Amino acid sequence: MQDSVVSILGESEATTRCEFYKDEFDTTIYPLVTELTGDPDGVIGDIDNDPKIIILIAENTATYYSQYNEIEHIYSNYCEMIYIYYNTFEIIGTIAHEFCHLIWFNYEFDEVHFALEGLAEYATYYAGYFTQYDNLSSRTSYFFDRPDDSLIYFDVAAKDYGGAYLFTFYLAERFGLQFLRDLVQQEVDGALGIETTLQESGYDISFNSLFLDWITALTIDNVEIADGRFGFREFDISIIEISNAIEIPYTRNRQNLNFYGLRAYKLTNPADSFSVEISGSSLRFFGLSIAFHDVTGWHIQQSQNQSSILENVYGTSIDTAYLIMSAIGSNTPSGNIDFGSGPSTEVDIAIRSKPTIASGSEMNWIIGGVTLIVATCAIGIFILRERVNK
Repeated sequence: MQDSVVSILGESEATTRCEFYKDEFDTTIYPLVTELTGDPDGVIGDIDNDPKIIILIAENTATYYSQYNEIEHIYSNYCEMIYIYYNTFEIIGTIAHEFCHLIWFNYEFDEVHFALEGLAEYATYYAGYFTQYDNLSSRTSYFFDRPDDSLIYFDVAAKDYGGAYLFTFYLAERFGLQFLRDLVQQEVDGALGIETTLQESGYDISFNSLFLDWITALTIDNVEIADGRFGFREFDISIIEISNAIEIPYTRNRQNLNFYGLRAYKLTNPADSFSVEISGSSLRFFGLSIAFHDVTGWHIQQSQNQSSILENVYGTSIDTAYLIMSAIGSNTPSGNIDFGSGPSTEVDIAIRSKPTIASGSEMNWIIGGVTLIVATCAIGIFILRERVNK
């Protein structure tokens, strides 16, 4: 603890706090966070050949981990060390968060922030410090207020931490903790790193498809369908209360979509068959997930396309329907995508009560009807010719 903080708190209080932080770190944080993310030495190693982690409780309001301490650098302290502001809210959970950063940076220095911060928030949960909040972080509410915020761009706001945490939680529930450990050691970064780790783990799924599954899970939160991939098991969430309730028919032009942000619409009194058309700039790729519930249960339709998307929906007594969409990349995002709010685009949305293209069953009926008419006409001509001949 910094001397100035000891002076502020008094020696007795300072000693009590330091003993508490030390014990909590040794008995809870260290074993659980290393179990989740791996060895603190990573591939960089232990620069001071001392297995202890130094936690500096400081007066500086910044709370962070600096990788410069573990490399040859003018500002290096040559040790594994994290900095914690003494008056930080929920300081123990923050120590777990920063310790997770220390471990990941011991494997690589250039991982993007939505992955780094998502796992650090998950490490806080894994160590048990979100239990009193029903396993939700204190920052998820900010994301629920702004679900259109880009997942992959990080502007260091509370909503970014909340979204990154929910995405990492989804990864953990769907693919398991070993996937997170493998991700820490993955050399490829960001969205492409997640996709690469999935492929190396035997999962045939693109990041774009994964993202559509995630935003669908955020909207309907139902683990009873599709092997649980459209919901969360450890908490109950949904953003449907802030979705736009719309009537069919519905048309709106120039609706904003953020790059890997979520825009959801709830349909009021949905028809049993309707079409959804999204069109916009050819410079952007779109992803659409339609989730609807009828007498046979929940159904999910997803599509990805450039320039425009047309989806026809057919159900029986549909009582609930959502449109969930985003601007996405035509390929998995890679490269220098990290800080900022990210690009956006505008789309035109049209929802009609009658589908613009008949379904497969309807087409079969139409073809069958045409065949029947042709056959009937042929019989009629045959009879007419017979009468003429007689």
